[in-house]
Amino acid sequence: MENGKEKKFLIVFNSMNHAYFLENLLIRKGFKVDYLQAPQYLSASCSASLKIGRDALKFAGQMINTFNLEVYRVYSWSKLQGKTTYRVVKI
Repeated sequence: MENGKEKKFLIVFNSMNHAYFLENLLIRKGFKVDYLQAPQYLSASCSASLKIGRDALKFAGQMINTFNLEVYRVYSWSKLQGKTTYRVVKI
């Protein structure tokens, strides 16, 4: 549902391996997660990213801290009337 009401988050990584690792942890816990290439203007170098919902954000933050995963930035994003908006968030 991409109607602007549901919060979604995009975690952009510095390392593809860290993205795959967190994706595996999230899937094992039963969260819906999508691996995708981040838009080029959102990433510094590696464009590996994970799209997750609000329900997975807290767990993802805990795993990032526990395993010291290299994250470039975390964005909240929404799509409203065909326009996608990204905002940096801290987890």
